[in-house]
Amino acid sequence: MIEAIKLPEIGENVESGIVVAVHVKEGDSIAVDDTVIELETDKALVEIPSPFNGRITEVLAEAGAQMNVGDVIARVETEARNETEGQDRPSEADDDTPT
Repeated sequence: MIEAIKLPEIGENVESGIVVAVHVKEGDSIAVDDTVIELETDKALVEIPSPFNGRITEVLAEAGAQMNVGDVIARVETEARNETEGQDRPSEADDDTPT
């Protein structure tokens, strides 16, 4: 399943920031809490973590760009999709098991 990593609410009265660094590219594997981007706000430099495990399929954030809360940073093909697909059909080991 493709999931969107969105810029979360960072703090009270913080609605946007400037992307300082992008830490992922298409094809990268990512785990929960891995840093996706660094964002500079009026108050601080903040690392934005991934809420998903999976593989990056698209990166929308660019260094120097302004992003607002709710903007999509990147899209991730989550591992849950692969696990679900594997459960839909029996494995080869199940077919070869004597009864």
